[in-house]
Amino acid sequence: MAKASTPSVSDGRLNGTSLNGEQPSVSTRLLLLTVGLGTLTGPWNFTMLIVALPDIADDFSVSLAATSWVIILPMIASSSIQSVGGRLGDILGYRRVFMIALIGYTIITVGAAFAPSLWFLVGLRALQTTFGSATFPNGNAIIRVNLPESQRASAYGAIGSAISFAVA
Repeated sequence: MAKASTPSVSDGRLNGTSLNGEQPSVSTRLLLLTVGLGTLTGPWNFTMLIVALPDIADDFSVSLAATSWVIILPMIASSSIQSVGGRLGDILGYRRVFMIALIGYTIITVGAAFAPSLWFLVGLRALQTTFGSATFPNGNAIIRVNLPESQRASAYGAIGSAISFAVA
């Protein structure tokens, strides 16, 4: 029976994760749950706000067209920054960047709830998606370095299913 290698900070491996091709261990399932929930920050970030746009427009006394920037600017930020977030994971460690992204996303999300104006909210949302866009590439990298090749396809499938469910 092969023994799992000792993880290093730079490759993002987590202690206790099965690397020998056996059935997923409890820590592997926990890893998938954590990565799965973390990567949902992207789809939830957009889908949950689309239905709220009329209420946001009313709350800030602005037009619905102006309120659409709550979706547009964060989408631009997310699509522009995602590869940078992945590269930061390559340099600083996937787990570290994933955790910083989740913490930053959470803090900015709480701050966005108290935004005093539409444009302040738009700016916070752009910052929120900047953090959120780092979760997807680093979450996938964490799976890649922590799971044996035989388990990766099903892990990526589970994450993809979770994201599809979140969008629906």
